[in-house]
Amino acid sequence: MTADSNCSSSWSSSCLTAFGKSAGTNGSTWDQHREAVANLIIETVEAYAPGFKASVIARQSLSPLDLHRIFGLPNGDIFHGAMTPDQLFSARPMLGSADYRMPVAGLYLCGSGAHPGGGVTGAPWHNAAQAVIADLLRK
Repeated sequence: MTADSNCSSSWSSSCLTAFGKSAGTNGSTWDQHREAVANLIIETVEAYAPGFKASVIARQSLSPLDLHRIFGLPNGDIFHGAMTPDQLFSARPMLGSADYRMPVAGLYLCGSGAHPGGGVTGAPWHNAAQAVIADLLRK
């Protein structure tokens, strides 16, 4: 769906939801709770932006399990690895490889597994390109 001149598009994500076939302590599944979690996200936005809920004319809800099933994202993780302190800055993707240069000469990591992580920022690709340019200029 695209927005026409009188509409806007919104994208919301809850990246800290647990992955697994079970979404609850009672053994219930993501397939059973997908819409309830989506409703909770909309209600949370509504608390900060009154009128948001009434403005929603269509939505698509994907659980971490759906992201795994549809796109093959391990654990439904859109960031290609947890965005936790042990996976940030010089530790992304691992200590010793944060400069985008891999152990194989001429191989560079430029995806979401590289610093500063996933999302649609283009920053990992830009930074890796800068490393490639620097290496080419050294030759």
